[in-house]
Amino acid sequence: MMTGRTPGAAPALQASGLGVRIGERDLLSDIDLTVQPGAFLGLLGPNGSGKTTLLRCLTGALEPSRGTVLLEGRPLDRLSRREIARRVGVVPQTFTLDFRFTVEEVVALGRYPYRSAWGRTQDDDGPVQEAMAALSIAHLAERPVTELSGGERQRVVVAQTLAQETPVILLDEPLNNLDLNHQLEVMQLLAHLHSQERTIMVVVHDINMASQYCEELAVLSSGRLVARGAPDTLLTRELILDVFATRVAVHRQGGRPYVTPLALDPGRAAEGAQSFKVHVVTGGGAAAELVEELAHLGFTPTLGVVSVFDSDYAAAQQFGLPVVSAPPFQPIPAEAIAEHRVMANQAECVVVAPRYSGRATWRTCRWPSKSPVPAGWSCSSTSRPCPNETWPGERPSPCRPICWPPAPSWSATTNSWCAASVNWPSSGRVLEDPETACG
Repeated sequence: MMTGRTPGAAPALQASGLGVRIGERDLLSDIDLTVQPGAFLGLLGPNGSGKTTLLRCLTGALEPSRGTVLLEGRPLDRLSRREIARRVGVVPQTFTLDFRFTVEEVVALGRYPYRSAWGRTQDDDGPVQEAMAALSIAHLAERPVTELSGGERQRVVVAQTLAQETPVILLDEPLNNLDLNHQLEVMQLLAHLHSQERTIMVVVHDINMASQYCEELAVLSSGRLVARGAPDTLLTRELILDVFATRVAVHRQGGRPYVTPLALDPGRAAEGAQSFKVHVVTGGGAAAELVEELAHLGFTPTLGVVSVFDSDYAAAQQFGLPVVSAPPFQPIPAEAIAEHRVMANQAECVVVAPRYSGRATWRTCRWPSKSPVPAGWSCSSTSRPCPNETWPGERPSPCRPICWPPAPSWSATTNSWCAASVNWPSSGRVLEDPETACG
């Protein structure tokens, strides 16, 4: 068995200033990537980010427009195809074979770099049989590959590369077409090969699978390497939102992060929600459920001012939302008050959560004694003290009553909003003018 780690050895693969330009389009730009011997590197990125192009450059299948690639310290373009094939095994993203080769014959093709003019020898049998056993396809040995399912073919291709016995293995989406059981089988096999000091670089679309098995991750976006590091430090809400344009929650399991997409339900998404600016005045956990509802409807609300111990703050962190926070049991700093007012003034709609408490939070806002109520809205008959003048139990003075819309609705023309499934007024009241809240 060939291993890839030797003290003082050159990097298994090294790309410097790598770029690929096809016509007027840059597929890769300024890629600097070093893969050390024995690494287990997962390559992430959205469709079209350049992952397959990078792997093709690293194996010599595609000549870069600029930059260099070294294989174990030697320029790749100076090596023969046989030399490369003895050092690097590749599982391609797509595999097409229309000839009625048996599974064993296809797997045996992985031994081609070692064959002499006499063809296959007995020395090839061991690696071929071991590779088929590792991928649970030994029972398919005599079956023509043209009769296999897509998932079975994928396992045959992985077995072929395994039979090649190279110290470096590059895999381009090897989990394609596989059910969960066989996905786990492939990733566990790669982890086993890594334990034998093989160098593994794998393109994976499943972020959680990459996080649980890979020792290191690299992220491509628009042909550029934008991040690299261990899964526990690399996978953040901010990075995933920026690269994949998807809001996620990041959790921990056995020290490894895993992400849960916070996908929109198309049937519930509010029209225009992504561009409509909502600010939530809250505290004491009063808006945790409302914030979750807004996020699921496609909004990106801002929040303030909340304690870092509030569930409002935890909700904002979970969904990656802008939030003004302050230490608990202390006066709210002047800069937090200023930031809170800026958020409210930038909002097109301000939602005041019910039952939130905290005298200092109230006094970061200015509440006029009168403001217009939209036609058709219902209002409570009980007025409350104006927070900027008094505190409950002190000198009450008339202030605006709690109001809520006549029915759940979305109106981009009037800038008033009520989520389709938010229970008004228990979820809060809506103020059309930010100045009526934290101005």
